[in-house]
Amino acid sequence: MPNQTHTFIVTCADGLEAPLATELASFGLTSEQVGTGRLKVVADASAVYQICLWSRVASRVLLPVAKQNINADYDIAEQLYTLGKSVDWTSQFGLDATFAIRLSVDKRTAVNQQFAMLRIKDAVADTFNEKLDARPNVDSKNPDVSIFATVNDRQAELFLDLSGTSLHRRGYRVAMTDAPLKENLASALLYTVGWHEQKLGGKFDSLIDPMCGSGTLLIEALLMFCDYPVGLDNSASQFGFTQWRYHDNEAWNEAVADAQARFHERMQAVLSGAVALPKVIGFDADAGAIKATHQNMLKAGLGELLPQLTLEQRPLNQLNAGLAKPLSDGKLTKPLIITNPPYGERLGGSETVDVIKPLYQGLGLRVQDMFSA
Repeated sequence: MPNQTHTFIVTCADGLEAPLATELASFGLTSEQVGTGRLKVVADASAVYQICLWSRVASRVLLPVAKQNINADYDIAEQLYTLGKSVDWTSQFGLDATFAIRLSVDKRTAVNQQFAMLRIKDAVADTFNEKLDARPNVDSKNPDVSIFATVNDRQAELFLDLSGTSLHRRGYRVAMTDAPLKENLASALLYTVGWHEQKLGGKFDSLIDPMCGSGTLLIEALLMFCDYPVGLDNSASQFGFTQWRYHDNEAWNEAVADAQARFHERMQAVLSGAVALPKVIGFDADAGAIKATHQNMLKAGLGELLPQLTLEQRPLNQLNAGLAKPLSDGKLTKPLIITNPPYGERLGGSETVDVIKPLYQGLGLRVQDMFSA
């Protein structure tokens, strides 16, 4: 059973499908986009462990278990019950596992969400009762198994949520600035420009974020460069595959041990100088943002790298002065300049367009002036 092939749906935020495909390909996994924010992967259970440990862009890993067309003229909750009863849930998890239902309902679909979830729960319980004369308990807050359902006016689908928790969450955010960039979006941007190839040499000799905020882009870039498995931030109990019938606990423990070893080996190589760390520079006009970046770097396990980084309070009009020395030293010949500039909520007020235009133009002109060659 451990080597049996399954079809998985790896989800992501809308618009991140291409960088997620790039990431999955770097894992050796072939994917196919099958909908907005959905990529299909055909693989064995080890792929789930790999994605849950290493993916920086994915949101969840889902196992499709049932699908049927919906007739909007009939009781949708009862159709969901019928769909739920079509699944042999006893082949997916056991009596000792608690479960919960999560349901996403299209706004055009006329159904009471709570009642529909109750009917899916009834279908699961009835299946167990009929086969085993007993049923697993429901735990709506911390279930061992999370069953995810979607329904619109045409179709309903049921999945096991094997990730259990949203994979985009990291554990390092102890300090934040206004409207921080989400970690998965930061990583998606880095995949898009090819930063993940830095582990193999890459095309950049430096990384510059002139408006670094609380440091999300810098931290994600360094975690990627240092081969840190971001899934280690989640405890094993948070994942949804631990009670899945096809889960191989020995293979999972081996995957975790391998991930930890890879990170420690890479980090030691960077600290010893065996692997050259690109020049990393983060500026922000707000001293509080630089302090937040320091705190988040420490929480992310990157504290030992801080002496090699340049993190300074420096407004955009001092960007030239801040980069003058590394430029003259030849350390910025192939820089990646990437930033999440202030916009909307981060600027506040009603004259955001009047502020944004000169800010963005100024940044572009300064960068063009410094790196025109």
